[in-house]
Order: sequence, then C-alpha cells, then structure tokens
Amino acid sequence: MINITKIQEPEEKSRVCNDILRALPVWFGNEEAIVDYTDKVKEMPSLIAYDNDKEIGFLAIKIHNEFTAEVCVMGVLEDYHRQGVGGKLIKACEVFCQNKKIDF
Repeated sequence: MINITKIQEPEEKSRVCNDILRALPVWFGNEEAIVDYTDKVKEMPSLIAYDNDKEIGFLAIKIHNEFTAEVCVMGVLEDYHRQGVGGKLIKACEVFCQNKKIDF
C-alpha cells in the first residue's frame, strides 16, 4: 500500500532526495543538479511516498510567497513508474497548498 507523509527533518529531506535522484540517472544524471537539489530541499516542505516501509518517491515544494508555490523537484523510483505514485504525490502537494491557503 502506498502512503504519503510529510518529512519534517531537514537532513532526512536531503537524504531521501539524494537517494531517489541517484536511483534515477536517466532523469537526474547531472551531479551538480543532484547536489543543488539535495541542499535546497532542506528548507522546503517535502513529501515522501512509501510502499510499506520502502521509500519510493518524494516531492519538494518551493513556496514563492503566501499565494504561490510550485513543485521544485520530484522523483519516483523507476520500478514504481506508471502506478499512480506521482499522482498521489501531486495530490498531496495540492492538499498541502490548499491547507496553507496557497492559491497558485
């Protein structure tokens, strides 16, 4: 069963981001970009997707101001592509933004 949770701890956000991006070299093969994302996500609201206890995806939200936010970076392990994991992460992101009254 796939569950989505919010990550609180900055180092945990960074670790999950690093692990997932490095497992996706076809999409994230640039070392500078991985290091940059891994550092930036520490300060961003972040969500993680689990299959039971296995970390299978994540999403980091860049909040621009009280009205706008965007997905900064997102990744799902390749074995879980086309199974709705990304959609669940996006839906959880939308709920997060709605709860914060972020409109765009």
